[in-house]
Amino acid sequence: MKRLLIIFLACVLIASCAASPKKNDSKAPNIIKISVNAWRIESRYSETNRSYLFKHSDNIDYQALIIDISRIEGVQNVSPAFYQLNITIAGNYSWSDIEPEIVKILDNVDSYLLVIEPELNENKKSL
Repeated sequence: MKRLLIIFLACVLIASCAASPKKNDSKAPNIIKISVNAWRIESRYSETNRSYLFKHSDNIDYQALIIDISRIEGVQNVSPAFYQLNITIAGNYSWSDIEPEIVKILDNVDSYLLVIEPELNENKKSL
């Protein structure tokens, strides 16, 4: 009887190891290129919220970028992240009307670079 039980358990163990793993039905969001310098993170979770990645540049003036996107009619909220913006639109607006304006701004992200003032060499000479 013990031998039969051991054989049965061995068969169950082998069968469970050979079974294919279950596929996870939740898909990771796709990153879609929408312009030269911008990508949209596609997610099906929200109709009114989208995330955008844009070309990496140092010293971006996020405040000016957010203000300009916030001025687009229908944009309800803009939340910044590192080289990413999460944008929420009002429910009665369509992405097809608003996204081209967002893309124009993100394509010109270089125009939002902060101007770095060069250090004055005169102060160093006096030390």
